[in-house]
Amino acid sequence: MTGETPDQGAGRVINGRHRLLRTRDAGGTGRLWLAYEEELACEVSVKGIVLPDAPADAAETAQGRAARPGTRYACAGIPHAATVHDVVVH
Repeated sequence: MTGETPDQGAGRVINGRHRLLRTRDAGGTGRLWLAYEEELACEVSVKGIVLPDAPADAAETAQGRAARPGTRYACAGIPHAATVHDVVVH
């Protein structure tokens, strides 16, 4: 993702079903996309994270840390929290 213009990558399909439409937000850890979920026929958010250039165990830790907040907050009933439905390494 580093060096990309904001919507570079639009149209790309992730995991065979998430078509990236446009960037919603970008920060130090990655980018949040508006995407179209082709199996469910609806718009979703896709968070692309940048994994550290480090050993595989550090990348696995970063992946787990990225997935936890949405799941934890949604299960706690916190309003406006996103539920994590899928984690994909792409």
